[in-house]
Amino acid sequence: MTHIAGMQMIASGVDGLLRGNLMEGLLLQPEPSTFASFVPLHLSAIQRSPQLLSWLCSWIPYWGITPLAPMDWFVQGQGLDTGGTYIPGGGWDPNLSPYTWFLWDPAPAAAGTVVEQLGSFWHTRPHLNHVFLCPRLFVYSALEKMPL
Repeated sequence: MTHIAGMQMIASGVDGLLRGNLMEGLLLQPEPSTFASFVPLHLSAIQRSPQLLSWLCSWIPYWGITPLAPMDWFVQGQGLDTGGTYIPGGGWDPNLSPYTWFLWDPAPAAAGTVVEQLGSFWHTRPHLNHVFLCPRLFVYSALEKMPL
């Protein structure tokens, strides 16, 4: 379930659909995928605003930050690197990542998974630094121009 602000409902035509009017809005569009422009759950903060990355790198007190792709969330984001060594008697000693600053930039649809991953290993590797960016959606100010 997703909340859509009233002004966005009117602009997208969903407002009429909820009242049973099937002859306006998105139902008349040639491509039904245009609704994603009103509810961009698939875009991360940097995809929505690319200048964020340069601003972010300007205040981080380290030579660089490692942006994490979704496939990196479960290994590199936890401070691990590929490979490791077996410990005699059973066990695994993983290689630690040389990076200490990580950028988590999930789309809003995946933010819950990222927060869960951050919470699962925070106490085991407190020396790592994490920056979490996620767009704040469904907020409309009268001073801002509404996206069409």
